[in-house]
Amino acid sequence: NLLKQIHLIHSLFLLHPLFCALNQIVLFNMFRLAIAFCFLASASADFISKSIGSNMVLQRNKVSSVYGFVEASNVTVNCTLDTVDYYAEVSEYGSAEGTFFWKCEFPEFPGGFDEYTIDIVSSSGERAMIENVVFGDVFMCGGQSNMEFSMPGMSDADTEIPDADNFPYLRILSVGEDTTSPFSEIPLDDLWSVEVPWSVGSAAVMQNAESDAFDYFSSVCYMTGKYIFTDLLDNGIPIGLISSNWGGSIIETWMTSEGISACGDTPTTANKPSSQFITNPATVGDSYTSTPSVNFNNMIYPFKDMSFVAVLWYQGESNTGLNTDLYDCLQANMMDAWRSMGSGWNDISLLFVQLAPWAAGGTSAIADMRFTQYLATFHDTNSFMVSAADLGDPDSPYGDIHPRYKNEVGRRLSLAASTVLYGKPVPHSGPIVTSAGVLDDGSFGAYLLFDADTIGPNGLHLSDAQTCPDPTVCGYHYLMYDSGAVLVDTDSMTIQDNKLIMYPSEPQTDVPTQVMYGYNDYPMLTIYNSYDLPLIPFVIPLPFSSNVFIKDLMKSRPH
Repeated sequence: NLLKQIHLIHSLFLLHPLFCALNQIVLFNMFRLAIAFCFLASASADFISKSIGSNMVLQRNKVSSVYGFVEASNVTVNCTLDTVDYYAEVSEYGSAEGTFFWKCEFPEFPGGFDEYTIDIVSSSGERAMIENVVFGDVFMCGGQSNMEFSMPGMSDADTEIPDADNFPYLRILSVGEDTTSPFSEIPLDDLWSVEVPWSVGSAAVMQNAESDAFDYFSSVCYMTGKYIFTDLLDNGIPIGLISSNWGGSIIETWMTSEGISACGDTPTTANKPSSQFITNPATVGDSYTSTPSVNFNNMIYPFKDMSFVAVLWYQGESNTGLNTDLYDCLQANMMDAWRSMGSGWNDISLLFVQLAPWAAGGTSAIADMRFTQYLATFHDTNSFMVSAADLGDPDSPYGDIHPRYKNEVGRRLSLAASTVLYGKPVPHSGPIVTSAGVLDDGSFGAYLLFDADTIGPNGLHLSDAQTCPDPTVCGYHYLMYDSGAVLVDTDSMTIQDNKLIMYPSEPQTDVPTQVMYGYNDYPMLTIYNSYDLPLIPFVIPLPFSSNVFIKDLMKSRPH
């Protein structure tokens, strides 16, 4: 019927001489439309990977690709982008038995608002059109529930969700948590499920039907992207945001078994090449939070052929008290495996969040985890930490382990991106102590000096600490003496030319041997740099030199 209608229109063109010159062009384009319609109707569901779709962002200034699956190795696939044809490579493997993986690679494109259509045709009669594609910066956002924590639950939801309509060049994809599917013991080529396919960011997308804080879209991921788009890229480069996380998951689920073993950890489920799928329903469900490698296989590896600019990572709550002393090694090895997946990953930075406070019984386990997270930056020099240790929310309706202040976490991650990704002279963290010693004025106090690059143009300042929900879990500041710990309150601290002076709140007769700053589950942090980034919790000896201390400490760390 469609071809009959085209024939009728063609006859009408022939009746009037004014249309003769346009006749062949119009007829050709209409036949092309008809053929495209037929091909689209016959395309199989997995011809295009679930990680690809209309409205997507491809990474600018890198080789990028689209990919999918065909049913025979001798099938050819052609991708047309910007009137140029690119022919796919078809490999000898696929995501399921009897399928073969194809990939079209595109050269480097600059970022911008030009919108492209990618026309993909196979010799076996399948066709797909990927529309409204732009080039920009693409971020992978991973971790557990505080990365999963979605826009409706955040503290600024009433203003940020409606404002999403003003940012159509923030594009999102959210990977599904499909507990009905068997989890894979080997890395997969495609995702099990997608909760939100590539979409233009909008209020309708962010305000999901259930208004659930653990649905979509990740608030940390989105707010980081929004700050980068507005503050760093002058609203001129699209941002692609992929949320792939699982609440309650331990870091080992996001790693390869080799990376786990290299840290001295023992994976209970290895990547066994002998069988692809676990089909026993008893293994489905909670095992996504605890079975080593399962989330790497299902939710990260399917993106191996995509290109990225960075990973945003917020995880560690489930490893607090579980292999905490190995976490710096585990996180570094996780990123080693991710960067080795493909050329689009091999140089990407990791921007990660030091854990926010929650009341965990006053064991200092969270404080120990935060310190191990900090050490991860020395294992992996292309990783950069921002702290949420001062962003407690004891009244959160989602539990105090899930603070609602995700807007501020996004701001801090964007500041890290300023320096790491975009070369702007902004500290990527709060002030970092370089040395410390005992005051020589007879007060038996201490002083701390800081890395000038982490202070900012307006210097350090004192600020009120967050509200303490329970004195047994709150981390105050102390000078440690042979006779015991002595409190240092805000009135006993001064800042002189970016030098922090700490006096004991009680008279002392001997010199201090250590400084303890905010080191507990709920840190009472009071020192900030010009960008309102906090001095992170620590315990250091006196005297102290960071270069010597870290060098000696890292000698004994697993790697």
